[in-house]
Amino acid sequence: MEDLGTKFAIGIVSGFFKLLPLLITVLLFKYAINRLLEKNDKKRKNKYQKNYSNNENYLSITEIANYFNIKPKHLNIILSELKWCYKSNKWWIATELGKIMGAKQYYNPKTKNKYIKWESSIKNDEELINKINDFRMSNNF
Repeated sequence: MEDLGTKFAIGIVSGFFKLLPLLITVLLFKYAINRLLEKNDKKRKNKYQKNYSNNENYLSITEIANYFNIKPKHLNIILSELKWCYKSNKWWIATELGKIMGAKQYYNPKTKNKYIKWESSIKNDEELINKINDFRMSNNF
């Protein structure tokens, strides 16, 4: 005759083995998704490092916005939708992807402002141009 503790332990082990195939499937799926994302990021990084690494001419968000004839605040929103930057408190911060895309983070110790400048070749980025065009279409600009 088995005691209650033994039955409980057997139930736990039995339940674990019933869920093990599902757990393995979930972990393999998660691993596969992460590998695909890493592979995609590496491709993008290689592509954009070739395009942007040699250009030392950096532009402010206002200069780029003027080039595209949109407001700087709209361009910041577009860049954040592309995951190239994000807003932290009152400043825009470059993401790792943004840095790959040509962002350079600056800090002004006098004003204590953080800001981003972008390599001028960002103006030719197809993904950015498409996103700006989509923005114009959806906002009737």
